[in-house]
Amino acid sequence: MLALLRRSFVLLIIFVLSSCAEFQPSNTLMGSLLGAGVGAGIGYAACKDKSKVARRNCLIGGGLVGGIIGGVVGSYMDNSDQQRAYQGLRSTPSKKQYHWTNPRTGNRFTIKPLNKRSKSGSTCRDYLVWSRPKGAKKAHRQKGSACY
Repeated sequence: MLALLRRSFVLLIIFVLSSCAEFQPSNTLMGSLLGAGVGAGIGYAACKDKSKVARRNCLIGGGLVGGIIGGVVGSYMDNSDQQRAYQGLRSTPSKKQYHWTNPRTGNRFTIKPLNKRSKSGSTCRDYLVWSRPKGAKKAHRQKGSACY
């Protein structure tokens, strides 16, 4: 069973590295693939029953759950949204909001830098970010900190 896990991981790495330059996998796909790999590994390692069938089921179950979770997380914000958030974080005065809508996904975002400080030669800011997926009635709010 460990050999199956190793082969799956190697196939995942080969797939990611060998994809042609024109193919740019979405964050959802990459999140699903990485989540499935991690979930399968955790499922296999956490399986209490040592029989082959039980281990296989734990591996498959962990991979499915990890793939679903990874896909949801990966679909949340794409590269252009991350660049816009970085731009807003760098250019927006503290306690002012920076808004944008992703034209491809329709998701809307707002970032509000809270403060600015220096840390080890970098500028760091705490911030709030709200995201509203297209069609959602309520925005999700998260607090974070970033240095650049």
